[in-house]
Amino acid sequence: DCDGPTACAPLGDAAADRCVTALTPTTTGFVVAFAPRPRDGVPATLEAQVDTARGIAGVLRVGGSRWAVGAGLALVGETERVRHLHAGAAARVARVRVRARNDSGAERQVSSVRAFWVHGGRATRLRAVRLTPRTIPAGSSVLELSFAPRDAYQTFADEFAVRAELVVAGRTLRPVAEVAVTRVEPRLR
Repeated sequence: DCDGPTACAPLGDAAADRCVTALTPTTTGFVVAFAPRPRDGVPATLEAQVDTARGIAGVLRVGGSRWAVGAGLALVGETERVRHLHAGAAARVARVRVRARNDSGAERQVSSVRAFWVHGGRATRLRAVRLTPRTIPAGSSVLELSFAPRDAYQTFADEFAVRAELVVAGRTLRPVAEVAVTRVEPRLR
């Protein structure tokens, strides 16, 4: 949904009135990353690798973080990156961040907070959920959602995320923060 102007800028600069595209050079071409305009449920980013020598594009990746839009707010989870050693203990995840843009012109109070651990398409309610701060100021800010630690072990193409449910001005907003889990292979001696 890019009916308006598109800007070439860092992806963190996503704005309500435009899409953002970022190009990163590689040895064979470039990576094009695209941040659509914030809309409810829309992915935060899309990426493709472009091989200019062979004239092909591949490795399309749709980011796991999702936008939530309403009550004058646009919220999106930031990707939380964790890692663990293969055959070792799982990575522990106890927080994610949510970027907030408040265009309502006034502070917005979050009246209710719930969160869910999403793995393999199954959502489990998180315990000891806390949002800091609970008031979203006008303009841009970052919220931190903390919870009782969860294990994340990458076996093969596992996808993990945290879906928040924040009630603001009577509307339930559901931003999603992807949890990117990398399994590190041990070094052989």
